[in-house]
Amino acid sequence: MLTPPENGSVSGFGLVRAVVTQVRLWGAVAMIAASGLALGAEPGAVLSDEDATVSVPTQPSSTDTRPSAPTISRDGLAEGTPAVPKVLFDAEITVAQKVQDPAIETVDEMTARSRTSGSSAGGSGSVGNWWDSIQDPAIRTVDEQTYGATKPKDKDWYERINIRGYTQFRINSVLWNDENQAAPYHPGDRSVGPNGEFFIRRCRLIFSGDLSDQLYFYIQPDFAAGIPGAQDGVINYTQLRDCYGDVYLTDNKVNRVRIGLSKVPFGWDNLQSSSNRIPLDRSDPINSAINGERGMGVFYYWTPEFAQDLYKEVLDEGLKGSGNYGVFGIGVYNGQGVSRADANDSMHFVMRLEVPWKMPSGQIIEAGVQAYTGRYSPYLAPISTSFGTVVPVVAPDNGVTDQRIGGTFVYYPQPVGLTAEWSVGDGPQLTNLDQPVPVIVSKPLNGGYVLLNYKIDTDSSGVFFPFLRWQQYNGGYLWERNSPDTFVNSFDMGIEWQIQPQMELTMEYDFANRTNTGSGAKIVDANYAQFRGDLLRFQFQMNY
Repeated sequence: MLTPPENGSVSGFGLVRAVVTQVRLWGAVAMIAASGLALGAEPGAVLSDEDATVSVPTQPSSTDTRPSAPTISRDGLAEGTPAVPKVLFDAEITVAQKVQDPAIETVDEMTARSRTSGSSAGGSGSVGNWWDSIQDPAIRTVDEQTYGATKPKDKDWYERINIRGYTQFRINSVLWNDENQAAPYHPGDRSVGPNGEFFIRRCRLIFSGDLSDQLYFYIQPDFAAGIPGAQDGVINYTQLRDCYGDVYLTDNKVNRVRIGLSKVPFGWDNLQSSSNRIPLDRSDPINSAINGERGMGVFYYWTPEFAQDLYKEVLDEGLKGSGNYGVFGIGVYNGQGVSRADANDSMHFVMRLEVPWKMPSGQIIEAGVQAYTGRYSPYLAPISTSFGTVVPVVAPDNGVTDQRIGGTFVYYPQPVGLTAEWSVGDGPQLTNLDQPVPVIVSKPLNGGYVLLNYKIDTDSSGVFFPFLRWQQYNGGYLWERNSPDTFVNSFDMGIEWQIQPQMELTMEYDFANRTNTGSGAKIVDANYAQFRGDLLRFQFQMNY
């Protein structure tokens, strides 16, 4: 029956909802009754619902030749009629009953009382607990990769999949630049430029979990990726950033083999998640090595239990770690970078040794060395030189020698932090811009950075990370079109404010002196021109 609220009033929405509930209920009861006859319900079985009774006559009259039919009655309208066995049905918990206009649930979520009253659209009453549990996605990742995590066999398959992510909104302002040189440009942020304003730098969802005691999976798409050469300023494409499986060779997760698209273990700065990094962009000397920091391949990681504990502690304590990429890692991969097919019949080889340790004072330090080698096939684009518009050639045409070795030192912010990395090697570089046909060959390169930061914890205002970073690089910018000869000598300063675990605000001021490595860059004195200027940059990040 339609039962009005205790206060005697029925809202229009509540009345419609009640009517729809009753229509669904009686329609389902009618179908169940018909199904009971078709399946041959036992005569004489009687079960009643408080709202409805579905009955089948026990025996048709000997003088009645008409076929039997079910009788559906409301309470008090028919008494004593035998019924088919009851089929459990509760319209209040059906999926259809919970479906409603998405705008209704959206406003429920935006209402303050929905967190505490248990009256959210889903009716779980746990929205507040869920909100409080949100943190930087990198923390959950390292938790999953640490021994002693919840065993998958204790959960159903759908409970093993974790979903999290983050989004970064930016705005950049060019305060001044040398107009006789190149236009403003940054390879790590395409919104830096004459017309750059609001911009979504990253919008990522992460799906991960242990599918068994021996298999872990990780998938991460980015819904704000850019496509090189996209026309009319089109942005926010979807790109697959990670898609791999970790096969654990031991129960304590010390030995694992990673198969698929993942980060290449070269450079601490490359391995650190963008959700967890203090400066807005990675350093050019390290990031110029691998396009998108990723490659398709197979890697082996050895991570003893003491190292797993330290990697987890660093992230749990908010010390800006790089995650668990093993004390020792080795692997082979396609060297062209993320979302790009291999362009030559030659795989890259990489090896890394990185050791964390904890001093008696509690200070955590990490140091290591890494190296890779392979052949890289640069991507080409026309260049306007004094000889007209030309396209460089690659020598040799089956790929250019690409190899680097680098060192890393990390002194985690407790509260003072220091990170330094430097690398040297040989890589593709554009030459002979003063000749009719420019050539891309392997040339020496070197560069590195020093990052100084300080962690300030407060009781009620969140966590602050003021920072300073200097970086310098000389050599070809491998993954930019034509791999142009590049010089970077920049100084960045700023502060990150972790307002809550769910949100962060970063302000950064850049004193930029870098080569504009864009495909349409100006050529000055047979070189890509320099961008010299000051940038004021802001980023708001939300974790979910």
